[in-house]
Amino acid sequence: MLAYVVGAWLAIIILGSIIDLVDGDDDKANGKPSPSASATETPILWAFQGQGCSDGWHSSSIGKRGACSHHGGVITVYQSNIGGLVTICAPRYQPKTLERAQELADSSGNVACDFEHPGW
Repeated sequence: MLAYVVGAWLAIIILGSIIDLVDGDDDKANGKPSPSASATETPILWAFQGQGCSDGWHSSSIGKRGACSHHGGVITVYQSNIGGLVTICAPRYQPKTLERAQELADSSGNVACDFEHPGW
């Protein structure tokens, strides 16, 4: 009975290693850096600033069904705690470091969503 349990654990460990290799999660084994922030990068936090219509129209119906339906939908605006940057990206797609946010920012400080590293 013990031999079956040990065999099952070995099979799980080997299968897990194979899945990691197939998924491409072997970056550390290949010497590639992980997408998390390094010690030299500055972490950034995004604070809720408000909601509005995507075309700039002000609506008192935000929070209700159909708000901004003729104005491109509702957007949520977030501002960075440092750098004075602004984004409308969902939290999962907000850049996690100031350096990455500056890479994605346009000349007016509007930061594009970081689809390359979602959810770091």
